[in-house]
Amino acid sequence: MEIYGFGLGVGAACLAGGVIGRTVARRRGVAPDEWWRLVTGLMISGLIGARLAYIVPHAGYYLLNPLDIVRPPIEGYSYYGALLFGWLYAARFARRIGRSLGFVVDLVALPWLVALVVTAVIWGAPVVKVGSPLWLVFLVDIVYLTVVYALLAWGWQKQRRVDGSGRLAAAVLSVDAALRLVAGLVLGVYLPVPLAEQTANHVTRAVAAALGAVFLLGTRRRPAWPAWEGPPAPFSRWAGWLLAYGALAVIRWAVFSATHF
Repeated sequence: MEIYGFGLGVGAACLAGGVIGRTVARRRGVAPDEWWRLVTGLMISGLIGARLAYIVPHAGYYLLNPLDIVRPPIEGYSYYGALLFGWLYAARFARRIGRSLGFVVDLVALPWLVALVVTAVIWGAPVVKVGSPLWLVFLVDIVYLTVVYALLAWGWQKQRRVDGSGRLAAAVLSVDAALRLVAGLVLGVYLPVPLAEQTANHVTRAVAAALGAVFLLGTRRRPAWPAWEGPPAPFSRWAGWLLAYGALAVIRWAVFSATHF
C-alpha cells in the first residue's frame, strides 16, 4: 500500500488538533466520545468539501475524466471549501448536542490553530511559491508560522475564557486568511506566468478575512466561560511557548533544507 505525504501530513495535523482539543472540550462539558465524533465529522465533511470546491471550477476537465476525481494520488483541494463544509457539519453537531454554533466553532478554534501550526512546519505558508527566490520563500514560511503560533499562544493563554459566541473562531479565520492573502500577493510577483486561479484565491482570502473581521466588529462579547488552568509546567508559561517555537522553527528549517537543497 502506497502512502502519500499530503494525506499523512493532513492526518497528523488533524490528530494533533484533536488531542489538544480533547482537554479543552472536556473542560467545557463535552464528553470525549462526542469530541471525537465532532473531529471525525469535521475531517470527513472537510475532505468532501475541499474536493468538491476544487472539482466544480474544473468541471469541464472532470466531465471528460471522471475517474480522476477519485484516482490516487488525488490532487486538488480547496481550503475554504473544507471550511464551508466543516461549518455546516458544526452547525448540525451543535443542534445535536443542544449547544450554539458559536460554542462549537470556538471549541474547535484552538485545535484548528494547532493543525495550522503543524502544516506550517511541514509545508510552510500555504501559497503558490513557483519562481520565488528561496530566501523569500523561507522568510514567508517563517513569518506565517510565527504569526499563527503567536495567535495560538495568545488564544491559549488569554482566551481560555472565551464566551462561546464564535468570536475566537472568527479571529482565527480573519488572521489566517489575511496571512494567506499577503503571502500570496508577495510571492505571486515571482510567478513565471499569471495564473487565473491565483486571482480567485486572492479574492477568496480577502472575503474570508473581511467576513471574520466584520463578525468580530459586529458582535458583542458575552459573559465568559469560567477560566481553567492547565497542568503545572517545568517552565514559565511564556518561556515554554518560546522554547517550543524555537524547536518548531528549527524543524521547519530542516524540512525546508531537505526539500530545496
